[in-house]
Amino acid sequence: MTFLTEQVSQVDVGEIKGEHKPREGGLPRLESPCPNCGNEIVASAKTYACTGCTFKVWSTIADKKITASQVETLIKKGKTVEIKGFVSKKTGKSFSAMLVLQDKTTGAVSFEFAKKK
Repeated sequence: MTFLTEQVSQVDVGEIKGEHKPREGGLPRLESPCPNCGNEIVASAKTYACTGCTFKVWSTIADKKITASQVETLIKKGKTVEIKGFVSKKTGKSFSAMLVLQDKTTGAVSFEFAKKK
């Protein structure tokens, strides 16, 4: 067997087609399934992303690291509790807000601010 033939035979065709799923012991998985397709959601350095569709939530939003438990709540309830420590890109000031899941297909989120008393 030539070197090139040997290298080609070691390629995982599923990975090329985008069918590759993380191996056991790979990326951490959330307990909640994807709200769009029901597949697993895995956590990486930059996102919490579905293994079967385009759903993803960024792991850092407005300079605030979003935890796996906050993403779990977002998926289950459609909204998180108030999270402190977001930073405005315009003013540089810190603020608190709830994250609201706007689109179950893409994972787009928006801020919801607590009503002032």
